[in-house]
Amino acid sequence: MWRLLSCILAAIIGLWAAYIFVPGVTVSPLEWQTFVLAGLILGTAHFCIKLLGPFALPFKIITLGFFGLIVNMALVWLLGRIVSNLSAPWFFPLFWTAIILSFSHSLFNALLNKYD
Repeated sequence: MWRLLSCILAAIIGLWAAYIFVPGVTVSPLEWQTFVLAGLILGTAHFCIKLLGPFALPFKIITLGFFGLIVNMALVWLLGRIVSNLSAPWFFPLFWTAIILSFSHSLFNALLNKYD
């Protein structure tokens, strides 16, 4: 339960940070409900994909970890299609948003493991 909650919270904060720091990521109209809805969808998808981690391990090893980044980019792109208020239209906004999301998830996992 705490893992799912940390994935959702990391996604909300990561999307907010991407909106602030990455040019090209737009949220219109700018409302907190958009970040919560997008974070809920993205965090739940991230949690479900983490359960498939052992199956993706060969791809992560072969691609030196870039497979996870590509999966994050695909999730953000799909999220932009699902949540119409969120947009990251090109490669570089998707790339930097995926980097920020990976960092926020890693940070929340480290905090959760520290206090677990």
